[in-house]
Amino acid sequence: TGPGLSKDILDPQDIFRPTFTTKTNNLGEETGTGLGMWLIEKTVEEYGGRATLGQEDGFALFMELKG
Repeated sequence: TGPGLSKDILDPQDIFRPTFTTKTNNLGEETGTGLGMWLIEKTVEEYGGRATLGQEDGFALFMELKG
């Protein structure tokens, strides 16, 4: 039900790149480290799975682990 990814993000897969952030403070300065989504993707991959973005409105992240 949230706003989804920022419209400034041209390629949604960019959110998985290390140091990629759109988080800013009230002065417009970057405040995020850009490591959160990268860490999620790498952790899931370490367990033999994959993380993918949903195609719906808003934001959806699917994590598939192979058992």
